[in-house]
Amino acid sequence: MLITAGVHSIWPGFSLENQQEIELLPGRSYHLRGSNGSGKSSFLKQLVLPGLLAGRQDQFLLYFEQQMHKQLYALKAGAALAGYPHPIECETDAVEFLLSDLEAALKQQKRKVFALCDESPLLDLIRIRLSQLETPFCLLFSSHADAPVKTGHVIEFASVDQHLSRFYESIS
Repeated sequence: MLITAGVHSIWPGFSLENQQEIELLPGRSYHLRGSNGSGKSSFLKQLVLPGLLAGRQDQFLLYFEQQMHKQLYALKAGAALAGYPHPIECETDAVEFLLSDLEAALKQQKRKVFALCDESPLLDLIRIRLSQLETPFCLLFSSHADAPVKTGHVIEFASVDQHLSRFYESIS
């Protein structure tokens, strides 16, 4: 997936700017790093997610929200309808269900995998389970500080003012 260079309007009165295009590739992990309010979640929700959904025919997408407890109700219902043998009672159960569902889907049809983790406390579990798959994946995860996993690729976010934040990719 390609994030074009330029100013991206996120909502009225707030934009994200990057001066170079960024290509998000399977086989790589990207650490989104910046202070609170610098645009990391907005980048995932307003730029990456819509771009990936537009190309959904050739890929699978997992999105782990920052406040995942809001996803639990829908996942409980989905798991029950799918006949998932374990009840979903917490965030760990939800992550396990989504990753098991992904694994089953990949057995039916091989596709690229993109996983977006917005400050997930279960990042290590997600990363380990994804690495056990026999398909390339792209992991994007956000945090305020140093990555719990070394990625080599960092997308830095910095607030310019209340209306604009900038981001750029660096390789560490």
